[in-house]
Amino acid sequence: MDFTKALVTVVLKPLSRLPFGLLYFLSDLLYLPIRYLIGYRKNVVWSNLKTCFPDKDHSVLKKTMNGFYRHFCDLIVETVKLGGIQKEDAIKRCKVLNPELMNDLYEEGKSIIVIAGHYNNWELAAMVQPLFFKYKGLGIYSPLRNPTMDSYIRETRSRFGMKLVPKKQALKTMLTEAEKGPVATCFLSDQSPKRSQSAYWTRFLNRETGIPFGAGAYAVRYDMPVVYGGMQKVKRGHYEITFKLITKKPREMGAEGILETYNQLLESEILKNPEYWLWSHKRWKHKRPVD
Repeated sequence: MDFTKALVTVVLKPLSRLPFGLLYFLSDLLYLPIRYLIGYRKNVVWSNLKTCFPDKDHSVLKKTMNGFYRHFCDLIVETVKLGGIQKEDAIKRCKVLNPELMNDLYEEGKSIIVIAGHYNNWELAAMVQPLFFKYKGLGIYSPLRNPTMDSYIRETRSRFGMKLVPKKQALKTMLTEAEKGPVATCFLSDQSPKRSQSAYWTRFLNRETGIPFGAGAYAVRYDMPVVYGGMQKVKRGHYEITFKLITKKPREMGAEGILETYNQLLESEILKNPEYWLWSHKRWKHKRPVD
């Protein structure tokens, strides 16, 4: 048995069966080493916060940074728990406040694009969507290099019906599944785009930021309505999702308009509770191309 298989079998699966209380105790234990001893990407986190909030006091930024690391440790144990969480508990901990928006679109027979960011617990949000809606859910993701861990991630995230689709297979899978019935294809569009020339560039958190063009381009090309998935943390381990319709007429709004509206919605949520965004992500690796 190689190391990764041992990690999954001996560590991750048993941990996923522990009650939340014990997992949050482990999260509290993880905080000090991850925040101070290991200092996981602390330079990235601090640089991002200082640049995005240049007018905030040092003490305010430190408080946000500490809040981020506490939330990050909770994310670790909550992500582990996804392998063993039961449907009833998942529904209790991640509620959808306006399922009628998605259900109405489904009844109209429309396949849709759902666009969101790495905010709060995006993994749980994607996982529970099939429990609330009739849509076949497709989650676009970047496969992990380790095949054993990648297989485990796909297995756990698809337990309630969400199908994970590698980015390179996104278009083919989306069109194939849409022939069988309406699908909801979910994009996390706040990653750093691989090619700055093909990104949509705008201002986001006081910085020149490139947004991957895929979600907007697919929506326009295949005339799919676009919905923004917003998420708030009510208390530790409990979240609420609110969907907002960006457009029912993507070809009139255009890909740029869709992505700019998404950008503003995500930014508004982050500004309310900045500690819940993934500040350790190297979001600004590329610059706007001069041409």
